[in-house]
Amino acid sequence: MVNDINRLHIELDYGEVVNFNNRYFTLSATEENFKKHNKLLIGSYIALPVYLLKYLGEDLNTAEEFLKFPLIKKPKKMNDLLMNKNISKFIHIQKFSKLDSSEKKIISIFKKLNILPFPIFLKRKPYELKFSFDLKKIKNSTIKSKIVYKDSTNLPLKKNIDVQIVIFDDLTLKNTHYALVFNKDIKTNNPTVRIHSSCLTGDLMGSQKCDCGYQLETALNYMSKSKKMNILIYLNQEGRGLGIHNKIISYNIQEKGWDTYQADNILGFSGDERDYKAAAEILKFFKVKKLNLITNNPEKSRIFKKK
Repeated sequence: MVNDINRLHIELDYGEVVNFNNRYFTLSATEENFKKHNKLLIGSYIALPVYLLKYLGEDLNTAEEFLKFPLIKKPKKMNDLLMNKNISKFIHIQKFSKLDSSEKKIISIFKKLNILPFPIFLKRKPYELKFSFDLKKIKNSTIKSKIVYKDSTNLPLKKNIDVQIVIFDDLTLKNTHYALVFNKDIKTNNPTVRIHSSCLTGDLMGSQKCDCGYQLETALNYMSKSKKMNILIYLNQEGRGLGIHNKIISYNIQEKGWDTYQADNILGFSGDERDYKAAAEILKFFKVKKLNLITNNPEKSRIFKKK
């Protein structure tokens, strides 16, 4: 069996059927896969968030977060599942079943890879598959990311020329994270730290849907004026950890009047999928044991008090 999360990500991105433990034959729910694997869909099961079904007007009496439904009609577009009040045309709602523990692990892996967590489970192996993935090892590898230093250089900014950019790679999830170190030669026992998650639409484009750009600019201005060492960690986890594509899908749902947390729940995500283990490893690299954290997020404060 293969224990390579990067190989798994490639297989899912290319729309291949993924074999977990020679028992779970899984597809990601995409419009490309609806076309490519058209003949495999009927009779298969799709896992959907219960919150999505409630959003579409289906009353399901369950405490489960996800349920599995038989596909009775082939979807052509994602909106057949996401925005369709007649979703019962595509799935048999009354014949739902609970997910077993392995299927729940598959959903958590999809989330970690920023793949919409609507896995399609085929009834049987459709053809000979090149890879078989060890589900337990893959799941464990998503928890134990390895963060390594890659490189650094001076990066003078408008308001402070004594700035260094440091690059770190997550060898497991293939993400790159960054740190800006202000006044690096002025040592302190408790630097001011801002942990900022990437927001393409807010940081770069000035989106009015969030205040991420404002928060980033405020932190940069503060650190530029400070006379001691400060660190801004820029984590590559777009959309509260959903990934840019799922974030845009969430924005479409928000256009219907739902707030960010509700829209994310409809997609099967929690209100916040971010993980701060990478930030903790980066702080270890800088030998930071005490810090002044710039945040308005009580959960972030709680996590770093614990660490």
